[in-house]
Amino acid sequence: MRSRSFSNVVITLSFLLLSLVGVGGLLYALRWGPWVYSDSVAYILSAYNPTCPTP
Repeated sequence: MRSRSFSNVVITLSFLLLSLVGVGGLLYALRWGPWVYSDSVAYILSAYNPTCPTP
């Protein structure tokens, strides 16, 4: 009976560790989020030429 309790603790701790790694990855990825958005907008706006006639 004791080994079953130990395996539950190990499984719970492994899920906790995986969730903490996932949160860390999200925080790292979301820190750069606004720069990616503004970079693509800047690229599209720089490609726009108002003096060029549109068909």
